[in-house]
Order: sequence, then C-alpha cells, then structure tokens
Amino acid sequence: MTIENTLERIATALETIAKQGGLPAAPEAPAAPAAPEAPAAPAAMTPQQLNEVLVGEFKRLGGREPIDKVLHDHGVQSISDLDPSQYQSVIDAVKAV
Repeated sequence: MTIENTLERIATALETIAKQGGLPAAPEAPAAPAAPEAPAAPAAMTPQQLNEVLVGEFKRLGGREPIDKVLHDHGVQSISDLDPSQYQSVIDAVKAV
C-alpha cells in the first residue's frame, strides 16, 4: 500500500468521523490521590484512544498534514504501523505543532 493510499484512507476516516459529529468525549479520569507512595505507571493506551486524540488534534490543526509529518518523522505511514511504545511520543509531537 502506498503512502498516498494510506493518507487517503486516514483522510476519509477522519472526514466520516467529523461528519458524524466527532467522537464522544472521553469520561473524566478520577482524581489522583494527594500523595501516592510511588508514581503509578500510566496505563497502556489503545490504538482507539490514540486515534481519538489524533482526531481531536486534526480538528484543532484543521488538516492532517502536520499529523502525517509527525508519523513520517517516527518512521511510519499510518497509526496502525506505530508500536504502542511510540504513541505518547507521537501525541507529544503533534500537540507541539
């Protein structure tokens, strides 16, 4: 599959989501304890959660080009090619745009 096909699939999916009114808001996380004994490791993010974050960033940025550039900088063509260990790095990079 070429990068053009992959990008077209992403764009089509994002446009469909936008036309449907977007994704429902994620439930609020419970308040963190005041003084935990040790910092808890963050729960592993699912591909669906990553997609939700990137859809929000797509809407904020008004296009997919910055997201595509970040994916390319991480050596992948689509979010399905990302290793879960790269999710937070991708999110941080997109939010920094």
